[in-house]
Amino acid sequence: MLEISINMILDSLAEYGPERFFSEEEQLSFSGLRLYELGQETLSTSNIYMCTSRELTAEAAESGCCFLCIHKMAPALKKKLQGRRIVLLEDEGIGLAEVFNTVQSLFTDLREWHQHMHVSLIQSNDVQELLDLSESAIGNPIVLVDLSFKLLAYTKNIKTDDEVYNEVVSRGYHTKQTIERLTNTRQVDSIKRASVIDIAFPLPQMTQYQTMTKTFFIKGVPYAYLRMICSAHAPSKSLEERFALLAESVEYYLHNHYSAGSINKYMYEYVLVELIENKIKDEEDIEERIKCVGLQRDAEYQLLKIIFEDEDNTSLNYMLDQLLAIFPESRPFIYGDYIMILMSRESKYLGAEERKLRQFDLLRELLEYHKARCGMSEVFRTIRLVSDAYVQTTVAVEIGRTLQQKGILVEETGGGRVFAYRDCYIYHLITACSEQVQLRSLCDEQLLAIREQDEQKSTDYANLLYTYLINQCRPTDTAKLLHMHRNNVIYHVERLSEQLGVDLNDPETRLRLLLSYKVMDLL
Repeated sequence: MLEISINMILDSLAEYGPERFFSEEEQLSFSGLRLYELGQETLSTSNIYMCTSRELTAEAAESGCCFLCIHKMAPALKKKLQGRRIVLLEDEGIGLAEVFNTVQSLFTDLREWHQHMHVSLIQSNDVQELLDLSESAIGNPIVLVDLSFKLLAYTKNIKTDDEVYNEVVSRGYHTKQTIERLTNTRQVDSIKRASVIDIAFPLPQMTQYQTMTKTFFIKGVPYAYLRMICSAHAPSKSLEERFALLAESVEYYLHNHYSAGSINKYMYEYVLVELIENKIKDEEDIEERIKCVGLQRDAEYQLLKIIFEDEDNTSLNYMLDQLLAIFPESRPFIYGDYIMILMSRESKYLGAEERKLRQFDLLRELLEYHKARCGMSEVFRTIRLVSDAYVQTTVAVEIGRTLQQKGILVEETGGGRVFAYRDCYIYHLITACSEQVQLRSLCDEQLLAIREQDEQKSTDYANLLYTYLINQCRPTDTAKLLHMHRNNVIYHVERLSEQLGVDLNDPETRLRLLLSYKVMDLL
C-alpha cells in the first residue's frame, strides 16, 4: 500500500500554517490516518494520529508516533514537546472534522492515482496515459523526451508560457537552437547524469521557472528524461515526492518496453522515419538529429523497401532477424506494414562488391520463400535525400511489378523479387507525365502504326528498330543479336526511317523513339 509522507500532509495543510516540532531531516511516511482518543493505549508508528491539543498526553507524545494537533497549545507544553513528532495547527477557527477530511482526501486521492498508474502498467498502456493520470496529482507541465530529443509524452491539459516546453510540444522534438542552448548551459550533460531527481534554478537562457528532472538509464545507458516545469507550483518536498512517484512508474514502463540494445535502434528508427516523412527539413536540424544516432550526413547510401504479399500471416519481427543476418552492417526496421533497410555503400569489408552480390542472392531466396518483393533506390550521397529514396523504392516495386506482369524483363528483377529504381526511372517520368495527358499521346504515332502492323502481319519490324537503336545504330551488332544478315538490317532500317519520316542520325530523334518504346511498354 502506498504510504503518504509528512511532506505531502504538510503541503495539503499549508493554508492553516502548520508548525513542525521535529527536524525536517526526519522523513516520515504513513499508511493510515487515525483519530486519537485520550488514554488510547494501542498506537502504531505506521499511522498519523489526529487530536486537539488538549487531548494530547505526554505519554502519547513519547510513544514515537506522529500527532497532528489542532488549536492552541500551552507555551510550557509546547516547549516541552519540541523534538517530538508533532505537527500543530493553532488556528482556533478550524475543526477536527475539517482537518481530518482534508488529510483523508489526500490519502484517498494519492492512492487512487498510484493505483490507476499501476493498472495502466499492468495493461501495458502507452506511457502517455501515465502523464494523463498525473495532471491533477501534480499540476505542473511535464514532458518525457528521449535522448534523440524526441517528445514521447506530455501533460496535454496543463498550459504554461514556458517557451521551451511549448516548442517541444508543438514540434514533437527540440530544435537545433534549443539543443545548442541546452548544450551551452551544460543542461545536456546534467540531463545525462541526473540519475536522481535534479532540481534546477531558473536559467535565463532557457526558462524563467525552476525545473525537476529525472533521467532514465537502461544498463547504464541514458535513454530518456522526465522534466517538470514548476510554473504553476513551486518546488517543494511534497511536489518532489509526487514527481518521484510518477518517475517510478515511467521508469517501470521504459524498462518493460525497451532494452539496452533497443535504445539506439529505437532512436535511429525515429530519426529515419522523420527524414522519410520530410518532417526535418532544416540542414542544421538534420545535422544535429543524425548525430544522436550515429549517421553521417554525407555518405553513400541506398534504401531498400520490403513489401509482403501476405501481410496478415507474416511476422515482421521474424523477418527483421532474417534480414539482419543477411545485412549485419545495416539496421532493418519496421515502417508501417513494410521493412526498411538503409545500407551504407562505404563498406569496411574487403571484396565489398562480391559481398554485396552474395547478400542479394540470399535476399532473393528469402523474398521468394516468404512471397515478398523489394524496391531498391538509387545510391544517394547525402542522408537528407532519404525521403526521395523512399519514393524511389515504392515506385520501383509498383512499376517493376507492372512490367513483370506484361512480360517485360529488366536487369535487376532476377527472380522477379528485387526491383531497382534505375531500371524504372524512365517509366516513372512517363507515368508522371500521364497524370496530365494520356499515355498514348506521348508515343510516336508512326511507331505505334508499325507495332500494330507487326501484330496484324506477324512481322517484327518494331523490335528490329528497337534493337538497332539500343545498339547505337550499329547494323553488324544488330544483325548478330537478331540472327540476320547485315545488309538485311540496313535495308529494313532505311525503309523504317522513310516510313517514320525521321533521320536516325539525329540523337534527339533516337531519344524520342526510345522513349516511345518505353511508353508502349506501359500501354
